[in-house]
Amino acid sequence: MDKLRQQLLRKSAGVFLWVVLVIPRLNSIYNQGRGFSAMLRELENVPKSLYDVFANILSRDAENLDECITLIRWILFSLRPLRPIELYAAVQKTCSLADIDDSIVPVGPMLAKYLLHCSRGLVEITPAEPPVVQFIHETVRDFLINAEVRGGRLSAGNGISVILPDFQADSHHITIAEDCLQYLLNVSQETLSTKPSTRQHPLVSYAAEYWWRHM
Repeated sequence: MDKLRQQLLRKSAGVFLWVVLVIPRLNSIYNQGRGFSAMLRELENVPKSLYDVFANILSRDAENLDECITLIRWILFSLRPLRPIELYAAVQKTCSLADIDDSIVPVGPMLAKYLLHCSRGLVEITPAEPPVVQFIHETVRDFLINAEVRGGRLSAGNGISVILPDFQADSHHITIAEDCLQYLLNVSQETLSTKPSTRQHPLVSYAAEYWWRHM
């Protein structure tokens, strides 16, 4: 463990966020019972550059990539910070998961785990009241809109690569506007005889207030 700590400190070069991003990866290996040798090998494979770590995180696998990109889009372009349940609804309703039941959603720790997993660890839930979802650091936002990576192919060096959209494009606002309108249409069809509930349909207030501003 001491050797692992020393290697972690050396490679991080004093960048605290680098450590924050890498430790969960090491913990995951430990929880699998693979031992310190595997943890040291993983640490050696982690890039030294913080931006390269971001690229590595996003391109480690293509599983649920559409959900990840949708979540990133909403955090980057939403016109006010979204509550966890709002962001959950936004991602689920716009990723070909239209059959999701808004009345049955994860709450508390399970919701936090979903958002953490979906974002690949790049977001956090603030302790404020009400809590909202934000990037763990502004360098994540900088990375996503950086001219060198926007719309580019990211590779983790393991044969897996992903293509990120251009997160500087205004078209993302149009996409969110369309998603809001579709959400409102779905709600109206489900609740023709009753008043829509923000508890049952957590994104309805945001969609109604901001769709036209996105457009």
